[in-house]
Amino acid sequence: MILGGRILQVNGNKSKDENPKNYNVNVKIDEVKSEKTRSVIFYTYTVDYTDIGQLNVKGELYVDEKGLEKEWKDKKQLPSPALEDVLTAIMYSGSTIGTLMAFALNLSAPLNMPKVQIQKNESPAS
Repeated sequence: MILGGRILQVNGNKSKDENPKNYNVNVKIDEVKSEKTRSVIFYTYTVDYTDIGQLNVKGELYVDEKGLEKEWKDKKQLPSPALEDVLTAIMYSGSTIGTLMAFALNLSAPLNMPKVQIQKNESPAS
């Protein structure tokens, strides 16, 4: 479970005065450290607007699982339940901070909007 976290660094640039047609989002876990009662995960969230600009958010997350550092050093992987929570938290903070930076640079917000699907209710009304 995620206990908290903080943003360590943000930066962005726009090299052309064009509107980007698309972008790629990359999440990288840079390092994992174990402390007495928790693990600290350092990450980089990058949005690449091909040939137009880039946004970067660096941060750290605090996870209430001890011993993640050893597994990270051995396999460069986190266990599945922890990884899901970590990636969700990184994507949330990255897209939130990234949206503010994108607005300042006149770039598209790095949000993946869910696809809306409407289904008919086929059960008879009571």
